[in-house]
Formats: sequence, structure tokens, C-alpha cells
Amino acid sequence: MNLTKNNSGYTDEMVSYIEKNRFKLNVNQMCKSLKINFNKDVTPKALRKYYYRHNLDFKKMVLQRQNCTIKHPIGTESNPDKNGLVRIKINDKQWVYKQRYIYEQHYGKIPKGYKVIFLNGDKTDYDINNLAIAPYKDVLYIYGNNLNSCDREITKLSLGVARLANKIKEKDESDKNESFCSSSNIRR
Repeated sequence: MNLTKNNSGYTDEMVSYIEKNRFKLNVNQMCKSLKINFNKDVTPKALRKYYYRHNLDFKKMVLQRQNCTIKHPIGTESNPDKNGLVRIKINDKQWVYKQRYIYEQHYGKIPKGYKVIFLNGDKTDYDINNLAIAPYKDVLYIYGNNLNSCDREITKLSLGVARLANKIKEKDESDKNESFCSSSNIRR
């Protein structure tokens, strides 16, 4: 091991190690690695100062590190997100929800304002018979009134109930607007 220190307090071997691994390790990992490999205690703040003093811009390193990520091939599936939904890569720049992709492959484009739902509530069951579309307001009604079910037929009935309830609500609102306009005392 080369023990000659340069004016920064690091040995030539440490400097070489930092240069070689700075894109692979973040600052905290680099500090731990320097402790393990060289028995050198370095704080993340001190390491950032070292990067700055030696023109190793930390922000550029992070960007370069991010650009070194693996390119996923088309058709790759993501891990489930916080809601349990999986995305699938459909071209070089676009990922879509898997249930949406499968539904559109069978039935064509989904109208704006509609959402694909799982009829049995299982977000891992991508069988086309388990997928249906519904307007957002109907889906909100189902979940807001606890009408969701693990039975496909009951969920289909719940969609009908939601559709009917939303139509009644729209009708009531339009009746209120008409009665307000007809009963107002506005003179022309």
C-alpha cells in the first residue's frame, strides 16, 4: 500500500480508489468503503469538500450515475407500486399500467375519464374477464360506499348501482337548477 500522502490527506492509492469508484458509490457508501478498505474515517461533508476542491462536481457525478442506469427492454414489467399496480414498458420512453395495456389490446383505446378496474379486486389477476372500465365517478362511488367486492358479479352489479346513483344525482342537480331559474323574480 502506498502511504505517501498528497496535500489533501489522502494517499495516492485512496485517490485512485475514489477516482475509480466515484460513479459507482454515493457519498455515504464511499465513506464506508474508505473506512473498510483504508481505515480512513471520512465524513460525507469532508468527502463532498474533497470532490469540490478536486473538480469532481458531485451533481455531475449523480447525473452521470443516473445516466448509467440499465436500459429496460420493451415489455419489461416494473415492481408493483405502493398501490400494488404493475407498469409495463411499451416503447423507449413510455410505461403504462399493465391492466390498461391488456384491456386496450383486446378492446381498443379507453375513453378519457374512464379507469380499468379489477372485478375480483385482485390486482395481480390480469385475465381479460377480470378487467372492466368504468367512469372515475362510478369507481369513486363504489369505493366511497364500500361496494367493492372480491366477486366479479357483485362488482358488476355495484357498477350498475354506482351508475344509477350518479344519474339520479345529476338529475336532482339539474332539477334544482331549473326550479331555481323558473322561480326567481328576475324582471326583464
